Amino acid sequence: MFANRKIFILSLCIALLLGATLLADAVADSGKKELISPKGNIDWARYYNSEEMLKIMKELERRYPKLARVYVIGKSYLGKDLHLMEITNREIKPALSKPALYIDGNMHTGEQTGAMLTLYMIRHLLTNYGKDEQATRLVDNCTFYLRPKYEVDAADWWLANPGDTDYGGSVHPRDNDLDGEADEDPADDLNGDGQITRMRIKDPNGEWKISEKDSRVLVRREEHELGGTYYRILSEGIDNDGDGRFNEDGIGGINLGNNFTWGWGNRNAEQIQSSPYALSEPETQATVKFWMAHPNIYQAIDLHTSGYMKAVLYFGGDHGKEGTPASDLALYKHLAAAYAKFTHREEIMMRMEPFPTSIWKHGRGDPEPFNYYYMGILGWCEELWGSDYSNPFLWKYDKDGDKKISQEELLGFLDAEVGGRWFVAWKPFNHPQLGPVEIGGLVRKFTTQNPPPKFLEKELKLKLPWYLYLAEVAPQVTIKETKVTHLDGNAFSLKVTVENQGFLPTNVTEWAIKMGLAKPVAVKISLKNALILEGKEKIRLGHIPGNQLRGRREGFPDNKLSASWILKKTGKNAEVVVEVISEKAGTDHKKVLLK
Repeated sequence: MFANRKIFILSLCIALLLGATLLADAVADSGKKELISPKGNIDWARYYNSEEMLKIMKELERRYPKLARVYVIGKSYLGKDLHLMEITNREIKPALSKPALYIDGNMHTGEQTGAMLTLYMIRHLLTNYGKDEQATRLVDNCTFYLRPKYEVDAADWWLANPGDTDYGGSVHPRDNDLDGEADEDPADDLNGDGQITRMRIKDPNGEWKISEKDSRVLVRREEHELGGTYYRILSEGIDNDGDGRFNEDGIGGINLGNNFTWGWGNRNAEQIQSSPYALSEPETQATVKFWMAHPNIYQAIDLHTSGYMKAVLYFGGDHGKEGTPASDLALYKHLAAAYAKFTHREEIMMRMEPFPTSIWKHGRGDPEPFNYYYMGILGWCEELWGSDYSNPFLWKYDKDGDKKISQEELLGFLDAEVGGRWFVAWKPFNHPQLGPVEIGGLVRKFTTQNPPPKFLEKELKLKLPWYLYLAEVAPQVTIKETKVTHLDGNAFSLKVTVENQGFLPTNVTEWAIKMGLAKPVAVKISLKNALILEGKEKIRLGHIPGNQLRGRREGFPDNKLSASWILKKTGKNAEVVVEVISEKAGTDHKKVLLK
């Protein structure tokens, strides 16, 4: 430790108070203007904390009381409410009586784009209801459970402070360097600019050198190079605990993305080190309880950021190694192909094998396998944005045409699109432990981790259509036909035909049938002035295919099933109320007269 640590800390605090901060340009200031205009406009060139998100959601709930409902599903580690917005036209059917799409964002601290995309979808569905045919149809026929801020404690901390939490995790303290203390060596904003960037230290044995193409960039030296100026690179900060390492035990570190039960701890040492046991965290517990209480969810999406080649779109199953049925894998691939088309990534899909990527390649304990293997539904994770060739917004800056995005080319994008913002020029700094260093480099928060604020809405517009498409493919049961035939006297036959008009089958996945997770579609009748002579009050029809196989060599699926009864009329105005019930494909009902 250095001798004048108290003086240094005091000067650092003054620098933080007086220094102009880049972070302020990216974070909304609700005190300066309204968060949502009377016409429903929102500033999409800023990122919002949980309090501001809630204000926007509550205002939309006030404006659309028949369509939107905000409620609390649990508490965070620090005791904050975890909010979710339910969107559906409740005047048509209750929310639980429709197929539901669940989306959450911001599970990891700094991956704020997921929160913004979820809010973008909320605003799109509500403000376009009654104006846009697709939005109106989806809100009438489906339920949306939209949760912008999965993690609120650390996500709010990230917006208000330099740096990130360890592992992008919660603020739950964790001894990351196993020295008996937790969170004692975080990154430090030494130059007081409100960001954590890099320190470069001249060292003849360093592995980095200044790029000949752009002096702002450091590139690796060749193995044979000698006699030049070389550098070591560290993240900005000091060795707070005197162990010779920098920033190795920062804030928190419980990775909520690896806290689910399916396969927890089997393959990924990092998840064991960052999470004491599966479902240990209140945010994860609240999520699973919500999923279990809402069996109408047929598809769940978890939004992250910092995508890169071969890590753009994950799915909850596998490529035949862990028992995923071929029909489910084909379905995942079909929906992933639509993703590539909507996001202009067909070329990326062709270069990736396999596509989409099984989440298991990068560990277990993730929500997507939980969705698929425990719930029998489709589970997805998209890595939004990205700073390599997987990001189509960067393609025109691939000046050498090598299908890669170098640091020089990324800076070219920043120069052209946002006037060079989010790069801090290298400047000398007298480090209290290392001596002369230079501090500067990319502001990771708004370059590689999230889009620059000015560019955020372009990313949101690009990604929204695929998520609307995922709602379009929902299974949808309807009573296609009721046929009453007079037999003799007071006896009648009733035949009810139920059709699945959706793309997906009512069981959603073949795995759900295989493991007994999918409840069969049922038809129930209620009688007035009549009784049943033959048949049961409730008949289980089974699972009804969707239309996704139509036109294939397998033939045309029969997406209709029927049930029949013999009824006896016992009085005047005899009637039957027919109700079809599907856990994932909704409900329908119809009144039939016996005459």
